[in-house]
Amino acid sequence: MARSPICHGALRVARFEETDTHPAPVDLADYLCAHYDKLKRILASQLGCADWAAECLHETWIKLRGVPTRMSLYPTAYVRRVAHNVALDMMRSRGIERMGRAEESELFECKDEAPGPQDVAQARAAVSALIEAMNRLPRRQCAILLDVRLEKLTQRQAADRYAISLAVLRRELRRAETFCAQQLAQHGSR
Repeated sequence: MARSPICHGALRVARFEETDTHPAPVDLADYLCAHYDKLKRILASQLGCADWAAECLHETWIKLRGVPTRMSLYPTAYVRRVAHNVALDMMRSRGIERMGRAEESELFECKDEAPGPQDVAQARAAVSALIEAMNRLPRRQCAILLDVRLEKLTQRQAADRYAISLAVLRRELRRAETFCAQQLAQHGSR
């Protein structure tokens, strides 16, 4: 007669209880530290935000630090449950329980501030257009523009470098900036 998997599992639990061999005590705060990355990934997937998960795990560690060593057959599950309860407590203390699902997901959503592929492509195209426009400038205007705007020379220092008056330097700088701005505007309208 074949045993069903359920009966077989119950038999295994019964044998464990009969043997009186219990796992060694686990310091749950130390367990949290040793398995921090794994626990953070699990909690972040539940909460939807790695920063929120890290904050909850920190609070969990504080909570477990003050508790004497406990025996637990499943320390990962125990620490996850404590962290989950800490997250719920933190949400309640911040008044989040009154929010609907949409507001909660919006709250837990971590915005990625890094530019996306489209933003990178647009920025590269704009830089290429600016370089193209600067290559079309007269040599002295281009050099003045680079010295004042890129190298951060003062207008007086740039005027001295090119042995021209401050008024002439300002006129050349204004012409270079106007030309580049026009070229970029034409590039943007394409």
